[in-house]
Amino acid sequence: MSDEYTIPAQPTTDDLNHSYVRIVHENGLHYLAMVGCHCRGPDRLYLDLMASRLVTTSFHTIRTLFTGDVLDHYRLCNLELKALAYQFYQLLVRISAPFVSVKGLALYNEFRRMTRLWRWTSKLIRAGFGHEERDPMNPNPGELANYCPACPQQGKNLAEDWRTDPNRFVYQRVFVADGNFKADHVKQGQGKEGKDDDVWLSEGGGMDPQRQHYKDFLKVAMERCTVSPKHLESINIIQYQHGCYAPNALVDLFKGEQQKNVDYAFLQALKTTGIDPDQGVMLIYDIACQYYVHLKEQLGEQLPPNLKIDRAIGLFHVHAHKDDCFFHFNTSFIPGSAVVSGEILESLWSTLNSISPSVRTATLAHRAEVLDDHACDSNHKKALGMTSYLCTRLADALKNHDDSLQYFHELTNEAGPAAVSLWTNAIVVAEKNRLVDPKAMNIYCTQKVGKPDGVVKSAPIAGASLEHWLTYALKVEEKQ
Repeated sequence: MSDEYTIPAQPTTDDLNHSYVRIVHENGLHYLAMVGCHCRGPDRLYLDLMASRLVTTSFHTIRTLFTGDVLDHYRLCNLELKALAYQFYQLLVRISAPFVSVKGLALYNEFRRMTRLWRWTSKLIRAGFGHEERDPMNPNPGELANYCPACPQQGKNLAEDWRTDPNRFVYQRVFVADGNFKADHVKQGQGKEGKDDDVWLSEGGGMDPQRQHYKDFLKVAMERCTVSPKHLESINIIQYQHGCYAPNALVDLFKGEQQKNVDYAFLQALKTTGIDPDQGVMLIYDIACQYYVHLKEQLGEQLPPNLKIDRAIGLFHVHAHKDDCFFHFNTSFIPGSAVVSGEILESLWSTLNSISPSVRTATLAHRAEVLDDHACDSNHKKALGMTSYLCTRLADALKNHDDSLQYFHELTNEAGPAAVSLWTNAIVVAEKNRLVDPKAMNIYCTQKVGKPDGVVKSAPIAGASLEHWLTYALKVEEKQ
């Protein structure tokens, strides 16, 4: 006798001739008789079921229903545990028949489809679409995505007189751009008759932009390719103070990391996050030294008028550049940039990359939905923990401020007023001119001293003993 077991066939009707339906809940698969009310018309039954958190797999014949609880449970498992739909469905099957080997995944395709619909409808509900008579398939750019509540945004969390604040530099918006070459995607084949069978529930409402708008931009943009991998990857713009993804700024890379991809993501971040030109913007990017040179030439009138754009390189990547870049683009030397590494996107990529392999062979629409959901959830969790975290950082900053101020006063007294005045004037001039002439920041570079002739002439010859070389090294150090 075979030890294989298949889920029993669905019963048709009960003793009162009520039709049975399959209901998938957190505790497994159930068969229940359903009595439908058609008093308001047959088309209302589906809406009544949805109001009861029961999602039907078909809008023609109601045979299988998924509860909102099981779909919510899967979404949380996907977000927190990075569980796949296949794994979660196997769990449901095991719960339904715990003591036998279950053969077949009769509802797996339906389950995947329902998870996509539930993720989409949940996003619409959170965005308030249930109270507006608008087309849910065409939301405004970034409207369904959540953004950082602490970033300075005109009309939301800024005082009316913020422009007159003597410390207005704190309102500057700072973004980080970076490419992710591990979140690649394998190009899918065409459907029947060469048509694209991919189903997009909505576009442009979340972290991903509208596809055609993005493609049209790339067609007319100037190309400066820096990397050329084989597959499709992602690039993103985030806000660096709190590490929140910027809506509509998570874009795909088709032919490597090109500057036009960053151009589009940067422009979308400026639009969807409510930048006021008077705030100013800083962009931290691995190759900011090259990218910034032609930035205004490439974007032109697409940039907000009178917007001041600064640039920097993260502390991890700047050390891989030539020495001049360290002083020209290091965040440590840029006024108003605070003490930051500028590499926060790397940590966000590591989290996102734990789920991206699972959608490597998915359709582009499904891949976009999953990555968008995880990026929005990252922003959501940051918003939940932001208050306590910033309060802790504020207490640390106040303590470190006193220590740093004491050290600064001691150093100032030791240097003397003449040197301090000379250095201060040089720094003011350099910081004033650094955007126009990055070489102005070379004042921070240690001036190299020429080789002392006496030491060079007395250098030991090849084959000399170790003692001779050590003595020579000590003499060189004394001369410096």
